[in-house]
Amino acid sequence: MKTRSEILAFFLSLATTATASNGISAADIIVDPGQVVFSSLRPGNWDIFHFPSPGGPPRRLTDHPGLDYEATFAPDGRWVVFTSERRGNPDLYVIDLQSSGPPRLLIDNDAMEDQATISPDGKTIAFMSTQSGNADIYTMPFDPATTSSFDQAVNLSNHPGGDFRPAFSPDGKRIAFSTDRDTEVYGHPAFSFMRQREGEVYVMDADGWDMLPNTSGGDGEPKWSPNGSKIAFVSDGGASMGDIFVMDADGHNRAKIANTLYYEDSPVWSPDGSEIAFTSDRDGNWDIFIMNADGSDQRNITNSPSNEYQPTWSPDGSRIAFSSDLDGFDIYMVDADGSNLAN
Repeated sequence: MKTRSEILAFFLSLATTATASNGISAADIIVDPGQVVFSSLRPGNWDIFHFPSPGGPPRRLTDHPGLDYEATFAPDGRWVVFTSERRGNPDLYVIDLQSSGPPRLLIDNDAMEDQATISPDGKTIAFMSTQSGNADIYTMPFDPATTSSFDQAVNLSNHPGGDFRPAFSPDGKRIAFSTDRDTEVYGHPAFSFMRQREGEVYVMDADGWDMLPNTSGGDGEPKWSPNGSKIAFVSDGGASMGDIFVMDADGHNRAKIANTLYYEDSPVWSPDGSEIAFTSDRDGNWDIFIMNADGSDQRNITNSPSNEYQPTWSPDGSRIAFSSDLDGFDIYMVDADGSNLAN
């Protein structure tokens, strides 16, 4: 299944048209409790905002006519890496939360760089780039104090197929990612100008060796559990809708844990691994749901007439941030029990 994220990245690789993640893209890492970083669609633009504490006012991190999105924390909580189109092409930039200086270009390159994630030890950054002519997964040393040359980057996936959404395992030794490398191209049923492939989840060592498929097709958006033993992902299961699955990190014991006739998307583990938040349109619009890690006790925590997307947990597990079109298109936060909604 080609997820929304992969489709958006595909369009971005063809042009610099402003299409990217409209919501949260915070890493599953330990930082100061309550911190959240997010991208926000404001009139005519995307920018990056930061909640230093739950319920407090957001700090605006970027203010530029170019689109800024896909923000993620470094493990030390000091640096925020994000994608920006301020040079006319998606590039990775970094912000130092301990200073008032402007964002710094992280990698100087003419190709598209996006979907960054940083290793748990803070020494390596993984990202998707079109340097090879298509989407591949690259890594390079994470040096936020300087602008690095792309010459330091290593292509880990290196395949004619599209590779997206790298995710470091909690121990930093492996990387899960989405790929369409093993499926045939076919036409999109609604958009004749698009070519579409089924995706699947691969896991490789952090140096690119021992690359193995962990799923058999129609899968994407892998997310490691906090202890690294399991991976949650989205799959169409051979049908037209998406469901949330969980499997062992070696690809065994695949189990569907959110199974409806509607679309479930964007799974993300709670910091203690006991719950999974996700997005579903089962109630007629997109809402944020939480369920136990085994799929039991599924409950709607937003339950509004608006649409909510892309949940992410605060590092202490007490709150969830998400995108909503309740009043324009902004970032909101809610307690994990659904109370104290605030933007």
